[in-house]
Amino acid sequence: MVKHLLERCPASHYSTFDFSAAIHKLSKSKLIISELNRVDYILGEPKQPDWTDRLKQYEVMIIHQALHELPHKAYATDFHKTVKSSLLRTGASYLVCDHLFAENAMSNSELYMSKQEHLDCLQQKEIAIPLEIKDLCIFECHSLVIT
Repeated sequence: MVKHLLERCPASHYSTFDFSAAIHKLSKSKLIISELNRVDYILGEPKQPDWTDRLKQYEVMIIHQALHELPHKAYATDFHKTVKSSLLRTGASYLVCDHLFAENAMSNSELYMSKQEHLDCLQQKEIAIPLEIKDLCIFECHSLVIT
């Protein structure tokens, strides 16, 4: 995903946050030097209370198949509140892509949320769903309401 975004947004700078050094290493291996200079790789654990300390405020934030990494889907509402109150600039875009708990999709209802559960925990009046493929869905929020 990093390479895809860097190629399509040549003036952008990208921060990637993950708890896995191996994921960062894999991502770095796919980039050329000029792309690597536009990426900050940040190791961290969103389950820790200080996980936002080394991050900035962003104009666009994409959560890509990560919510199910929380210990339980019940943590998602607080996760979104933290993102909206600490990490997003005024007028920012917030995109959340994750697998759905649904028939013929992900079967663990403790980790994966239904489409409605995602909509409920984002706590936004206007949420677009620009893409839904089988069990994968993108939720797009603008005009963010900080609660």
